[in-house]
Amino acid sequence: MFQKAWNRSFVRFATVGVFNTAVDFIVLNILVFGFSLDKLPANIISVSIAMIVSYALNYRIVFRNTDAGHGKKLVLFVAITVFGLFILQNLIIYLFVHTLTGPANLVSDILNTVGINVSKDFILLNTAKVFATIATMIWNFTMYRKFVFGPAKAASR
Repeated sequence: MFQKAWNRSFVRFATVGVFNTAVDFIVLNILVFGFSLDKLPANIISVSIAMIVSYALNYRIVFRNTDAGHGKKLVLFVAITVFGLFILQNLIIYLFVHTLTGPANLVSDILNTVGINVSKDFILLNTAKVFATIATMIWNFTMYRKFVFGPAKAASR
């Protein structure tokens, strides 16, 4: 059953995406809370690192692409990813951090009330990043499948 599900390209995409997202979140939080870097430059760095990992894993694992030519595919992949990660994600993060602060403040207050001491800024940033990541995931899968890799190839036996 797992093998049948794994053969679906979106399941592989989501699995690879979880890994890439973990890399993205870890780097983002280290840069912001460990090195006091501003949120948007830190996000640009974190998604850049995740993008490099993403291309390699999407090429081989998700879409099982074996074509030799990386040039055109890489340019399209970067263009689609840059839009999703640098425009779409930063727009969503900006909106959450500067205008949609209520839900994150509520979550922070509730956590602090039950003894989990987490800053509102941490909750706000990571809530924004979750919504931005979901929007970007949908954008990326749709565009990669249509313009970069095509439908996934069957697994080789």
